[in-house]
Amino acid sequence: MVILYEEKGNGFIGVSYSKEMKAWQMHVDCKKWSHSNFKRYLKAIKKVKQKLKSNGINYVFGLCEGEKERKFNELFGAVTVPDHVVFDNEGKENYITILET
Repeated sequence: MVILYEEKGNGFIGVSYSKEMKAWQMHVDCKKWSHSNFKRYLKAIKKVKQKLKSNGINYVFGLCEGEKERKFNELFGAVTVPDHVVFDNEGKENYITILET
């Protein structure tokens, strides 16, 4: 994984290439959530998107373990891929989101 933004002790934004999906996947982790953290992460996502675009990456996917994670991704501009659910090793549904850079 390539970390593109990091807050010590709070979380990060990173990307990795998924061989299974044949596409880039974004990972966002935020341990302490507040309105001010949301504003900071919005600015960080904007910079991350610029970095990705300048490296020829036009979109990234998000793999969401549940509704909460799916809504979290949508806060940053990602769109849920309609009628596209994948199952993890335990048979649990995961939503797929896409974020254009």
